[in-house]
Amino acid sequence: MMSARILLTTFLGLALVGSLAALADEGERTPLRPFAACMDPSQVRGWSRIGEDQLLVDAGHRRYHVMLERQCADLDFATGLHFEGVLADAGGRVCGDPGDRLVPLTTTGKATPCPIVRIVPVNKSEYRSLLEGRTASDRAPVGAAADMIGKPGGQP
Repeated sequence: MMSARILLTTFLGLALVGSLAALADEGERTPLRPFAACMDPSQVRGWSRIGEDQLLVDAGHRRYHVMLERQCADLDFATGLHFEGVLADAGGRVCGDPGDRLVPLTTTGKATPCPIVRIVPVNKSEYRSLLEGRTASDRAPVGAAADMIGKPGGQP
């Protein structure tokens, strides 16, 4: 009887710790709101990788710092990007909600999707500062406007 009580207490404790960790992760995944602040893929003109799991996106009058869940290896060979947002209410915009992702496009077609953890709007000076802070190994080619694909709700 005593060992069952200990096992139950241990199990409940581990479940509580897991729940708290999940809540902490959700705090880091705070999506952009209102939806007007979110990135509109149809406005994307170019991008530049600034780290293994980060890139800067130029969306015309707005710029964004995009953080990915993990290194996105196919980004080095991408000829374009396709952004996929999960919320219908966002009107095709990508806000950094769980499930939002970026798919690098290669000459052979779509590559492995890269989950987006967070999207942060940045102003021109922040954009330049982040761009200049890249290391030599991060200097992947900058995508051009003609390479951008990702119309809201559309297929590339």
